[in-house]
Amino acid sequence: MPRGSVTRTYRFSMGKSQRDKGHRFERQVAADATDALGEKVQRTIQFRGGQSEGSDVVVEPFAIECKHYKKLGGLINRAYEQAKRDAKDGFIPVCICKGDRQEPLVTMGYRDFWELIKEWRERGE
Repeated sequence: MPRGSVTRTYRFSMGKSQRDKGHRFERQVAADATDALGEKVQRTIQFRGGQSEGSDVVVEPFAIECKHYKKLGGLINRAYEQAKRDAKDGFIPVCICKGDRQEPLVTMGYRDFWELIKEWRERGE
């Protein structure tokens, strides 16, 4: 380590208002899933003894992690907006983004996602 440099480890601690905001979003996702699928969907138990117990909402076979940020990554938003502009009528816009040495991520509209899940389940696939 170069002379005079300091190594610091920062831990992000979420405030109560941020946790509440996240919990409200999780409840909203569960309510929207209930409406879209016609079956009761609830948030999962998040913490037990300080350890995470899994995904925020489970809609088999999907484990859904809910994140509500003030701002999302600008590149993903711009790419998704482009997908929406370029999609012809009747097509669902989907964006697939990948960072260096990262797994690709799929982004699609929230309502489109639930409609896709509903159709998929109705087909029994």
